[in-house]
Amino acid sequence: MATDPLAWWRHFPALASAATGINEASNAWDTVSDSLCDMDGWPLDEDAYADGKVKRDAEVFLNHGPEVLARVRAAADGTDYIEGPISDDLRHLRGIDTTMVRASQLRHEWEQIMALMDAS
Repeated sequence: MATDPLAWWRHFPALASAATGINEASNAWDTVSDSLCDMDGWPLDEDAYADGKVKRDAEVFLNHGPEVLARVRAAADGTDYIEGPISDDLRHLRGIDTTMVRASQLRHEWEQIMALMDAS
């Protein structure tokens, strides 16, 4: 039953995998952000630093989002969508899917533009 606290133990592997992917992306960003900061950790160039954070977040979203969503769906059952602590979140997945599709399309279009610019 979805309201049984022990039933939620089966959801932990999907959440742990999602957390691992996010941590890996954050660790990769740390390497980049260190090069954009002074010895005290303050950004040398606020715009470049902010742009890097946006890029990092977009990469995490596009690269890890589909897998995370698939794992969440695989861990959830029909009753999880109807009742329980994550029912509202599960119902919002369809909107997230639409956003992911559009973001992937924009990414593909951008890569095509960049390839054309590199070729010229």
